[in-house]
Amino acid sequence: MSVNMEFKYDVFISYSRMDSEQVLYVVKKLQESGFSTWIDKDGIESGDAFKSVIVRAIKNSNAFLFFSSQNANESHWTVKEVNTAVHLKKTIIPIRLDGADYNDSILFDLGSLDFVDLSIEEKREAALNKLINTLHSKIRTVDNNKLPIQKPNITSLTNREGFEVGYDLAVFAIHKLRGQASKQDEALIVQRLTALDVNPEILLGELDAGTMIPNISNCAIRLGHLHGKDMENSVCLGSLFVLSVIAKRSNISEEFGHSYDEGIVVACQRLGFPDSFTEKLIESSDEEMEEKLGELKGMLNVVNKDHTALLTAEECYNKGIACFERKKYEEAASWFRGSAEKGDVNAQCYLGYLYANGIGVEKSYIEAVNWYTKAAEQGDALAQNNLGSMYREGKGVQKNIDEAARWFRVAAGQGHVLAQYNLAIMYQIGAGVKQDEAEAVKWYREAANQGLPQAQYSLGNMYRMGNGVKEKDEREAIIWFKKAAEQGLADAQYNLGYMYFNGCGVEKDVDEAVKWLNKAAAQGHSGAKSALKMIMV
Repeated sequence: MSVNMEFKYDVFISYSRMDSEQVLYVVKKLQESGFSTWIDKDGIESGDAFKSVIVRAIKNSNAFLFFSSQNANESHWTVKEVNTAVHLKKTIIPIRLDGADYNDSILFDLGSLDFVDLSIEEKREAALNKLINTLHSKIRTVDNNKLPIQKPNITSLTNREGFEVGYDLAVFAIHKLRGQASKQDEALIVQRLTALDVNPEILLGELDAGTMIPNISNCAIRLGHLHGKDMENSVCLGSLFVLSVIAKRSNISEEFGHSYDEGIVVACQRLGFPDSFTEKLIESSDEEMEEKLGELKGMLNVVNKDHTALLTAEECYNKGIACFERKKYEEAASWFRGSAEKGDVNAQCYLGYLYANGIGVEKSYIEAVNWYTKAAEQGDALAQNNLGSMYREGKGVQKNIDEAARWFRVAAGQGHVLAQYNLAIMYQIGAGVKQDEAEAVKWYREAANQGLPQAQYSLGNMYRMGNGVKEKDEREAIIWFKKAAEQGLADAQYNLGYMYFNGCGVEKDVDEAVKWLNKAAAQGHSGAKSALKMIMV
């Protein structure tokens, strides 16, 4: 008697398996862009399987991609899939693999929609990018009922090795110009550049105030050729940082340019340093600048070991949210851990969720309980409910119905709808609490008033059977069954159909009964299917 949470997909793939090679290439690109996909690679042959698997997959997907081709337009399965997606009011994006026209049934549903044309080879990549951008703009994947939502605050990280190289080159060059560089300093720079396959003369040749920046830039370009553009950019960034800071505190600034504060801000942001450090650096006096450069060097060493160490709990959490929404789950888990270890309650709850479901981390109910407990003890209602579920089911902790009921009660008292529903069940069956059907009705009503269809259905049953209420009231039962049925709950649709057919709490109406039984049967409800067969005899 728990709320069924099915897996959600970003994209349902409708296609003919005769086009597998083309379609699977697109699917791979979508997955690389972070989209979860549902695709039938093996084939589903029976009508029952189609209804129970395909329909559910379409229902649980945010978008529906139809790969149109001669093969797909001749397939009766793709027609059924398209019709189902239209019926469920899904976002549909047609993708044309060849020049074949839609068949009549598909034309009726999709003829007015813009399509993505992958049939022209030289324009295929541009069309694929258009598809990915379209999906990014349409899909929102965080489940509002299960996870807290925050807007992402994405900060790009850079190649820290490259930053350190650029940092060291700039510091050495400035010291060299000032006559402060020792032979040992120069030997170390020569050794470092040689190890990176860079001729040291690129930096040291004719080094003066006028050639310093071009020489460092040439080193960066050479490193870029050898180790990639990210290395080149990072070397430039590191040297810019040093030149900006030193120029800010000395008369060398006249030789280097204009505003250095902006350069400092950009460098700090790219490295993921906290805003507090950046502000202190910009506001530092001349005497504090060298100290701050030394502090930066130490920070780089810490960041290399733990990229969350220098950020606040909130900054780590925001990075985790950004990675989670981009489906970079391993990175998200790392950021959430950094925030959770600093005590952020939302990060602790997220981390518990990731461990409970094996998302971005190896599944571990023990770890899930650990993080849910930390968040629950800080008063987070979602974590309290989830922790109650772990105790009830004995996942990651010894099964303890009393402890489950306690956490459900705490979360329910804060208005958490799933906790209210779970607590109602405990009171109804007498699990972890003394059986009390009136108390069960109270909590079912709390959750039902918040719109939870399972609670509305259960409350309807209490009125229908006369349990926990003053007297049996089928009219009140009808009200709650209808609220749940209108939200698509199959059990409620079945009960509502039964009530209309038998005139329980409402005037008998066979047509209305058949309507609701059909809705339940379409979701695979066996009782509704049997009832319809009896009615039609």
